[in-house]
Amino acid sequence: NNDYVNTGTGITSILTGTNTVTAEGWIKPKSSRTFHTIVGNYDAGNLQFLLRLDNMKPVFWVSNGAFTSVTGTTTVPLNTWTHVAGVWDGTTIKVYVNGALENTVSVSGTMPTNSYPVKIGANYSNISENCDGVLDEVRIWNVARTQTEISNSMNTPLAGNESGLLAYYDFESGSGTQVLDRTSNGYDGNFSGTPVWTTGQLGAGASPCTIADQTVTAAETSFICEGETTIDLASSEVGVDYYLRN
Repeated sequence: NNDYVNTGTGITSILTGTNTVTAEGWIKPKSSRTFHTIVGNYDAGNLQFLLRLDNMKPVFWVSNGAFTSVTGTTTVPLNTWTHVAGVWDGTTIKVYVNGALENTVSVSGTMPTNSYPVKIGANYSNISENCDGVLDEVRIWNVARTQTEISNSMNTPLAGNESGLLAYYDFESGSGTQVLDRTSNGYDGNFSGTPVWTTGQLGAGASPCTIADQTVTAAETSFICEGETTIDLASSEVGVDYYLRN
């Protein structure tokens, strides 16, 4: 549980002087520790944004020069995937759990200059407040996502070119010490520690397949095919979306 991903300071630089941000991800905690960091750039008394569990409740922090936080009402269960999102629209910070809005706090201003990298699964230079569990589908946006947008996309892998998407980590590499940013922005992350790749909430364990061999309807949950894949559009209902990624 001392493993984390360092994505560098590029996202921090982009967010400086702005006041709209959305951070979201899936978390499956293994222990009831005080803090489980999901993603943020908190270190040595400074931050722009931070999404974590505090005493197993989701909390979203932002700074306009002073820290402000909003805490959700849900106690996140152990060994269960839970989606958590934090949003700042310039006047209000909000925290969502599984797509449902749980709390809001008013705060204005802009995010300060910060020299610290965005980390997934930890903050502080001494790796305090690290996540003891599994993370998946971590997404950072420079726009304030709506409740509808969050709930509609949280169970579906992104294409990577969505408007306002700064960085997207789907953890689908399956091996190695690098976590790829699936946008074209290039904020790839590097593991620190000894990561163990495991099954995620979305997309993990994908393999080549022929979509024509499956019954695909608009009401079904998504699935992913990797490698050489055959798609027969005649096998699907109207309303089914396909996302192709190199």
